[in-house]
Amino acid sequence: MKKIILFSAVLIQLCGIVVAQNTTEQKSTKSISVAGGVNYAKYYNKNSYDDSYLTVSNKPRMNFELQFTSMFSESVGFSVGLVYNQYYMQSACRGFYKTKETYADYYGDLYHKGYMAQYTETVKFNAVEFPLLFNFKLGKGKTKLNFDLGLIPGASVGAKVYGEGELKKIGYYPTNYQDVYISVENDPYYDWGTVTKSRTTDLEVQKLFLSYGGGIGFTSDVTESFFVKVRLFYTKSISDVTAKDQRDKQYANLLEEKTSYQKSSLKGAGLNIGFGIHLQ
Repeated sequence: MKKIILFSAVLIQLCGIVVAQNTTEQKSTKSISVAGGVNYAKYYNKNSYDDSYLTVSNKPRMNFELQFTSMFSESVGFSVGLVYNQYYMQSACRGFYKTKETYADYYGDLYHKGYMAQYTETVKFNAVEFPLLFNFKLGKGKTKLNFDLGLIPGASVGAKVYGEGELKKIGYYPTNYQDVYISVENDPYYDWGTVTKSRTTDLEVQKLFLSYGGGIGFTSDVTESFFVKVRLFYTKSISDVTAKDQRDKQYANLLEEKTSYQKSSLKGAGLNIGFGIHLQ
């Protein structure tokens, strides 16, 4: 809540500064535009990124935007939008891993937990978002520099987790020789053996969430009624997007490194290119 109040105060102050500097009265203008591009839309869970056994990656996704803008003056306006995004996170665990800690077996002998892993897990979070942005335009002529700031309510339209791979658990016993170990496999008493893991499951998430964001770019009038635009943007959700404690679903805790629940958030950064028309 403190972040929202502070963010709103900054927006109001910016509006006041720009309006005060704008001495030329302008007729209110409205426009509608469409845009699309790439968004590095990241589903972020701190456990996954901090897990020393996981390699977490992201890749650009396509996003699409419809926006209506009303300019109160030459420099200040407000826009509402409709945006589709797919937030993404892939966690991979591949190779041999050995715990630093040792454990005592039934006979009191010490061993390390060893793992041979070939596992990949992907989270896909689909969302429709409604940016509510203050717009600021700088410059004269056909081409203007734009920047915007605001809050972005959003709604989840489905989230899934896809996992596929294999995990072999091994007892790894040290010997009197440095870097020489005896491995013990296929002992059901200690749950040592090979397990095939495969799952496709729904991720329970908040139906509604709130983000903040902004962007910078330019618009250029091609004709009196038609314009093109380019915009770089960044967004981040404010609160946890998971509905409840979903540690076993949202985080590939394959080697049991983390036990505490961590919040998940949505982050996005990308580039949109589009066009629009002036309505008046």
